[in-house]
Amino acid sequence: QLLLLGAGIGAAGVAVSVVAGGPLLSLVYTPQYAEHVPLLVLVMAGGAVLYVGSLLGAPATAMRAFRSQLVVHAASVAVMLAAGAILVPRLGMMGAAWTMLVGSAVVTAGTWEIVRRGLRRLEAAA
Repeated sequence: QLLLLGAGIGAAGVAVSVVAGGPLLSLVYTPQYAEHVPLLVLVMAGGAVLYVGSLLGAPATAMRAFRSQLVVHAASVAVMLAAGAILVPRLGMMGAAWTMLVGSAVVTAGTWEIVRRGLRRLEAAA
């Protein structure tokens, strides 16, 4: 249920960015920022994915899967370095946002797998 809540909050952030991103950027920053609504939407999408991954971190830690989490985060860094090297020179800020989204996806998928395997071990032991 907590994962659904995190995903829902992330999705709400993306929806608000799509619907009212321009006016919000103008209000909080300056009207020049309102030109970058697609960037805001992509950053919010990356954050939404990472919300779920972060919420999965607590059960992974409770399962004492420290090394596995280290591997997941190291993989995320490696993927982000490669993606950033390719995307940022070509796409600028949008490339950086895509890099963040890809890194968030790696953390979320990897942590999901850690928790899934841990739950399977618990079920087998019971």
